[in-house]
Amino acid sequence: MKAVISVITAMTNWLGSWAGNQTTTVTCPGNAPVTQNSLVSVTLSNGSGADLQYTSNDGCLFKFNVSGSTATLANGPVTCSATSNGTAVSLSVASYTLYTSDGHHLTATAAGTATVGGVSCVFGLTGSGTR
Repeated sequence: MKAVISVITAMTNWLGSWAGNQTTTVTCPGNAPVTQNSLVSVTLSNGSGADLQYTSNDGCLFKFNVSGSTATLANGPVTCSATSNGTAVSLSVASYTLYTSDGHHLTATAAGTATVGGVSCVFGLTGSGTR
């Protein structure tokens, strides 16, 4: 019974709405890296086929499995379409990790490729948030 209570308590550290900032750096062949900062809001819910999940504003479904204070992408690579500055972008998110030690502060890192007009670029994302 103690193990079940421990698992339930651990999941409550993740569930709910998180708001914060993210920094995304995109590097395309022959160009200098471009970095963009933005405000983000993510609502993590119980997952279907994974511990947690959320759907981005662009409709990308991310599922995570939790081990202690770390949640790692369970359905990767996630391939979906997004819009950046009015331009359609094809994303492939190869890695995505969330971390919270206290259920109030969250950090995130992700990496993958973004393809625009046939040009494939790499991206990295870092973020932090609270609830």
